Amino acid sequence: MSAGARIFCGRSQLVLMALLTTLFHFRAEAVSIFEVRKRLAMTNDEVVPRDFYLNGGVESGLKPGMIVKVTRQVTPYDSYQNKSPGDLIVPVGELKVIFVQKGVSVARLHRIFDRSDLPILEDEYIMVGDEVDVGSARLESPSEKKKSAQGQPAPAEALPEKIEGAS
Repeated sequence: MSAGARIFCGRSQLVLMALLTTLFHFRAEAVSIFEVRKRLAMTNDEVVPRDFYLNGGVESGLKPGMIVKVTRQVTPYDSYQNKSPGDLIVPVGELKVIFVQKGVSVARLHRIFDRSDLPILEDEYIMVGDEVDVGSARLESPSEKKKSAQGQPAPAEALPEKIEGAS
């Protein structure tokens, strides 16, 4: 092997190593809910919104007004075979991002998915530890804006297109 070929091989390996390091370094960290806050209701009929605090901000691509899907990892256990067949990633609902800064965001409930065609959850509400699918982010459609302006909740029958299993 000539000296020029060795230098080229060395450089291409360095470039490949740098590329792989960059890919692993910038791999998107999972955004999840780390806290839920709400005020106390002062009357019996007062509706008090909950704020969901997310551990991702502008660096995760979140922006105010975005609607993101929330999923929960469920690990079923097969007591007959005495093992778990694997994890399920189950859709729970959607949140609307209301505030974003570096490292943290705040969102409010947009809707909870109808469970008729989805696995039942022990707790059918969004909670601490649930994952936020930033890749699913979208802006509110005009029909959703109109319904929320009229005080109507977004429809619960619309289901997520496809849920990928955990790796």
